Amino acid sequence: MLQSIPFPQTPKLLWLKRHHPLAWSSAAHFFDLPDYLTWRCTGRPERRSLCSAVCKWTYEVDAATGKDKGWSGDFFRRAGMGELAEEGFKRLGTDVRRYAKKVIGKCTVFLKKILQSRVVECYPPPRGGQRVRSAADV
Repeated sequence: MLQSIPFPQTPKLLWLKRHHPLAWSSAAHFFDLPDYLTWRCTGRPERRSLCSAVCKWTYEVDAATGKDKGWSGDFFRRAGMGELAEEGFKRLGTDVRRYAKKVIGKCTVFLKKILQSRVVECYPPPRGGQRVRSAADV
């Protein structure tokens, strides 16, 4: 059986909690880019993309059956972020799902608006790389 592994977003949350406790305690939701776009496209901050939740967070899916196991409260308690479990994972998202074409269509329209307004900032590059700040830089 696979165990939870601290993927990219979990250590970032722990860093935020340790170094910026006021930001940690006052945040209503934690998003990475796909989660943020999902929220902007659907208007529902509790929704998360299954792909992002599994690949970048620690959301668990049974490998044999494909059924969602959900967030691991035990993992977050051991990592020092037990309050996320106690809150029912509301800040991480409680509605993790695969998306239908209708939602993807809404997101496409939203993304076109972002690209046209040049308000795009990509992930930071590896050491020595250059950051893409807007569609005009591509």
